[in-house]
Amino acid sequence: VDPTLDVDGYDAKYKLQILTGHSYGVFTRPHDVLNFGIRYISKNDFKLARELNAKIKLIAHVGKISDDEVALYVTPQLITAEHLLYNVENEYNGVIVEASFSDKQLFIGKGAGGNPTGSAVLSDISAGSYEYKYEYKKNTQRKYSFTNNVNVFALISGAQAASLRIKNVALHRLENDSYYIQTSLDTLIKSKEEIEAKGIFVTLVADAALQEKILSKVIEEVI
Repeated sequence: VDPTLDVDGYDAKYKLQILTGHSYGVFTRPHDVLNFGIRYISKNDFKLARELNAKIKLIAHVGKISDDEVALYVTPQLITAEHLLYNVENEYNGVIVEASFSDKQLFIGKGAGGNPTGSAVLSDISAGSYEYKYEYKKNTQRKYSFTNNVNVFALISGAQAASLRIKNVALHRLENDSYYIQTSLDTLIKSKEEIEAKGIFVTLVADAALQEKILSKVIEEVI
C-alpha cells in the first residue's frame, strides 16, 4: 500500500479543507494549501525535540488571522507538554475546537484500524441510503477569505538543508544539520518543490517559549 497520502500530509490536508468549509465557509484548492509531512524526519530531529522537552506532531491547523481572514496548513510542529495534543499517540487522532463561548475542547478517537474504518464506511453507506447531504451553512453566513500571508518560525533539517536559499530568509545554524528560519506560508509553498527534492524536513514552532530556547542554541548565521 502506498503511504504517500498519510506520510506527506495530504490526507490530513484534504480533511482540513472539508473542516474549513464547515467552520468558516472557505473553500480552497489543494495546491494553495501548504502541506509538509514526516517523510524526511531523522533521529537528529527526535534528539533536538528531546533536548527541548518537546514532541514532534503532524498537525493540521485552521484559524482566523484577522476579523475576515483565515489561514490553514498541515505541517509537523514542535509542541510542549502544555499542548492538548501532546499525549495523543499511536492510532489515535485528536481534534481541538476553540469557539467564542466554549473555550478549547479536545476530541480524541481512533483514526485507524478495522473497526473505526468499517464504522466510518458503514455510516457513509447508511447516510447515502437516506439521501443525506452535507450542509455548509457557514457558506451563506459571514464571509472569510483565505490567506498564506502569515509569518512563521520554522526548523529545517537534513543533509542538504544548508544549501537551501530563499530570498530574504537567513539560515541560523543550530547543530546536527538543523537550522531555524523565519519566513511565511506563502514563501514555503513557493519553495516546497525544492525543499522536498532536497529531502529537507520542516517543523513549525508556534510556542514562544520554544522559540526562545531554539534561539539560544544558534551557533552560526548563514547568509
